[in-house]
Order: sequence, then structure tokens, then C-alpha cells
Amino acid sequence: MKIISLAYLAVTTLLCSLITITSVFAQTLAPEVSKPEVAATTSSPRRNDSDQLIILPVGVNLGKQNVIPSTLVRGFEDGSQAINFETWLIPLDDVIQGLKLDVKPLEDGLLEVRSPGLVTRINPEELPTDPELGVVIPVKTIQTLLGVPTEFDMIEYAIKFNPPWLNMRRKGRRTPEIPVVLEGLSEIDAPAFSISAIRQRVNISGRGGGSSSFSNSTNYSGEFTSVGTLLGGSWFLRTSQPDLTNTGTFRLQEAQYFRQTDAADFVLGSQPTFWQSQGTGQYWGATTIQRWGFTPPLSRGGFSPSQRLQANDIGRSITGEAEPGTLVQLTQGFNDVVVDEILVDSSGVYRFENVITGRGGSNTYRVFLYPDGQLTADPEIREAKFSTLPGQLTKGASALVVSTGLSRESSQNGNFFGEFTDVRGGIAYRLGVTEDLTLGMGVVYDESVLGLGELFYQPAGFPLKVKVSALL
Repeated sequence: MKIISLAYLAVTTLLCSLITITSVFAQTLAPEVSKPEVAATTSSPRRNDSDQLIILPVGVNLGKQNVIPSTLVRGFEDGSQAINFETWLIPLDDVIQGLKLDVKPLEDGLLEVRSPGLVTRINPEELPTDPELGVVIPVKTIQTLLGVPTEFDMIEYAIKFNPPWLNMRRKGRRTPEIPVVLEGLSEIDAPAFSISAIRQRVNISGRGGGSSSFSNSTNYSGEFTSVGTLLGGSWFLRTSQPDLTNTGTFRLQEAQYFRQTDAADFVLGSQPTFWQSQGTGQYWGATTIQRWGFTPPLSRGGFSPSQRLQANDIGRSITGEAEPGTLVQLTQGFNDVVVDEILVDSSGVYRFENVITGRGGSNTYRVFLYPDGQLTADPEIREAKFSTLPGQLTKGASALVVSTGLSRESSQNGNFFGEFTDVRGGIAYRLGVTEDLTLGMGVVYDESVLGLGELFYQPAGFPLKVKVSALL
């Protein structure tokens, strides 16, 4: 039995040796087969930055001042610093409150955002919406679109806005005219007729000599004038007195009634003509002027048709080109008072309408252009200068003048009123065709029928002035 076990063990050992030798020999003779490489790293699912953001209760500071004690934002921090702070989401209302912005909805759906140092527009549809916070603004958008450096203070656990306009001096704004309220005040009716002033001037002239000679050569002359009111207008009277001792020498020199309003004038009596007179003697008659779209300057020293046909102020336009998003401010003269401002849209064109020039306004304006609406940036400054021709009207404004009367000669036969002779008169119309061009035309009868033509031309930005008034 022992012999059988030893024989079995020997046979088993011999078979294992043969199998091993055969395997080694087969590997030696067989060609090498390349094994596929196995990646050394193992892939794992990645998480987006937004997936890491959670709701956090934080405060909001404007510089060193806390403006919102606590609000909710979506962000993430590891206990020592904010993680991916530019991706944090802050509610829109909290940004408006924190930066103290003035927001105005526009007709096109955009929001016009204003602050002491910024004027821009935001499309609310382009802002993300958080299911818990509502409309939000990423911190990166606050820094780029609004230009506000933003950081997170771990110690105060607050978002801190550091806008560049915190300590900026704001420009002044033109104060709108406050309407005068007369309701409740007692009314005092003006008298239908009044005498405001009377003046009698006396001149004494003569030669020295004996008493009889003195009395014979002495001359007493004078002039009488008086002014007053009548039916809402004013009246004026002047007479000459060549010899105070002889009332038969008194002569009427001027007598005029003048009623003026912003829209119309009426004058009766002695007056100048609105055309270049062709006849002799004074012109006495009735004249009315009707105005549309402009107000004349205050009249002093009696009726002057040329002055009453002028505009106290003329509306002009200031236009230019700028990059979209540029804030354009218009200032008057060389001060910092802002008259108007425009945020340039996609057209790249800005335009200020009805800029007042002339006697009632300024003839010098400056335009400040702030890129991207950043009032803290250095602006580009453009000048706009104007000059006004007397008689020039605003585009669309017009005036009509109608006059009829007689020529008057001083009488030598003792007639106090003088002698009235030739009929004279005319009608004319003046229109502001463009901002640069005003035309007038009419018909005049002065010894003959004549045509009246007027032209006032002053192109913007070009040193040329043309004023023509002629009878043809």
C-alpha cells in the first residue's frame, strides 16, 4: 500500500512538470498580443457651480453703511471665503434698494436705472429667475453692467457694494418754473381810463438889453406830454407849443393807443410803418399783429412793428452721434446745471428738441457724453453755439400784420390836427420754414402797389447770416 502511494505521488509530480514546461514553451513560440490600456483615473460625476449654490441669509452694505440688515441670496461659502462669488444670485429688488437706484419702466419693456453716477437700461427678460428668490441678478452682471465693484465680507457676513459714485458731487438740475396760483386772491379791476403822468416843459429864450428890449425879444415855448391807460392798453399824447402866449400855434405831434398781449397787438394813431416808407409825412392809422407759436420781447418806448414781429426766444435742435448706451447731458453756458439728458439707443443718434436760444435763453450750450452711462468717467465735451437774427422765427411759428391809414402833414394854417392826405397800408405774413430759414411776403400800397419780400437765413454750424427785406 505504501508503494502504491509513492508511485501515485511520483506520477502526479511528473505530470505537473510536463504541463508547466509545455505552457512556457507555448508562450515562447506564440506572437505577442497587445493588451488594451486601462485608464489610470476613474471618472466621477461633476457638479455645476449652480448646483453648489444654496440659500444664504446675508446683509447688504453700501460702502460702510448697512442698508439691508438681512435678506436671502443664493450662494456658497466654505466658512472662510465665498466660493465662485461671481455666480451668486441676488434678488433684483435688493440690488435696487442696496444701491439706492431709481427705476423707471419704459414703454418698450426695458427698465431705466438711474443713480448719482449711472444711467443705463436693463432688459428684465434677460435676467434669470430663481424659483425661491424671483428675478435675480448675478454678481458678475452687477460688476459689468452696472459697473459696481462687489465683494463678500465674511466677518460681517454681508454683500458689500462699492459704487464709484459714493462720494461724487452731483450736477445741478434746472429748476422748473413754478406756476403762479392766483386762486383765492382778491381781484382789483383796473379803471377803464387813467392818467399816469403829465409833463409840461417850458423854454424861455431872449436877448439881453433894456427893459423894453428884453420884453420884446423874449420867447416862451414848450411841449406838453401825457400818458395813461385805456381799456387794457396805454395811450400817449404829445403836443408842441411854439408860442405859449398864442394857443393858435399849438400843434398835435403824436397821439397813440397801444394794446399788446402775447398773442396779438393793436395800435391806433401815429405809428411807424412795418415796411420802408415811400411817402412823406407821418403815418396815422390802425395796425394789428397776430402771432402764432412765439412771444415777442417786452415793448418799451412805444409801438415798434419790427420789434413786435420778433421772437423773444427761438427753439433750436441739437443733434449728434454717439455709441449706444452713452449718456448725453445738455448744459447751459459754462455751468454744471443739466438742462436735459438722453440715453442713446441702438440708433446711435441723440437729439435735443426745442432748445431755447435768443433773448429768452442762452446762445451757448455744451454737450457731455458719458460712455456706458457712467457719470464717474471722463466725458467727451462738445460745444453748441447759436446766434439769432432779429426777425427769425422758430420752425412752424408765424405772424400776420395788417395796417391801413393816411399820411399826415403839419398844418401851417392853424389846424391843430394837421392835414391828412394819401392813403397807405399793407398786409404781410411771416413764417418760420425751418430752424435756419424764415420767409415773409406781402403787399403794400404806398403811392403805388408794391410787393414785399423778406428772408432771414442762418445755417447751423456755418458763419453766415442773411437778412433781406425789399419792396418790389
